[in-house]
Amino acid sequence: MRDANKNEIDRFKKEFCYNEKRRIEMSNYFSIEMDSFEELLPGKEIHSYACGNRRITTSFIIFKVTDETNNILYNPIFSESVGRKLAKAWGIPVKSKMNLFADENRHDNTADITNSYKINKKENEDNRNLRKLIILSRSMIILHSIEPRPMDKAFKEIYDKLESNKGWKVYASEIKSINTAISSYINSKRNKESENFSNINDYIKYIESNFNKRLIHFDFSNLRRIFLNNYPDADLFF
Repeated sequence: MRDANKNEIDRFKKEFCYNEKRRIEMSNYFSIEMDSFEELLPGKEIHSYACGNRRITTSFIIFKVTDETNNILYNPIFSESVGRKLAKAWGIPVKSKMNLFADENRHDNTADITNSYKINKKENEDNRNLRKLIILSRSMIILHSIEPRPMDKAFKEIYDKLESNKGWKVYASEIKSINTAISSYINSKRNKESENFSNINDYIKYIESNFNKRLIHFDFSNLRRIFLNNYPDADLFF
């Protein structure tokens, strides 16, 4: 299976994305599943596959659309509202949104702001924090993308596994995979020529300095400890 090229994507948009009826009919020709459901930074815009490359400014959904006849993979991007309608029409489950920011409606004014909502006691704390590290890292990686690609294999496989099994512990090798993915972006030409972040903590400071919204609560200290205990000579990027 190969990714669609630019000409194939343009043709796919024209044939299957130009209106609601045609988008729904996509399921008659392809196998479809939801790849991810993600929140954008305030003010960030990406392009939808819907007609005219409509702008998405809040949350977006990426689908995995497989042309099994020609062995071609498409990853159309739609706004949350369009994506939810399509998922309902196709009878496929909607993934949990990868939230960057805390839900202010759950805030208890009598509690400390970083602990203002209840944490499910059945969740493993390292599991929860590694998922949050993936969410923040993914947001950093697509910071300058207008048509973001799906999450890479390491991010997706680890995130989906932990999201589906929130009580499972995490392994040092999984933390290492995420650290390596962060490192790849940190050392990329795109980062060097833009914000030039040195690690994920620089990105967190960037968000806190530029947006008047409260980030999801996280604590990466134990993930760092596990990583350094197992890879003492490795560079840490979170």
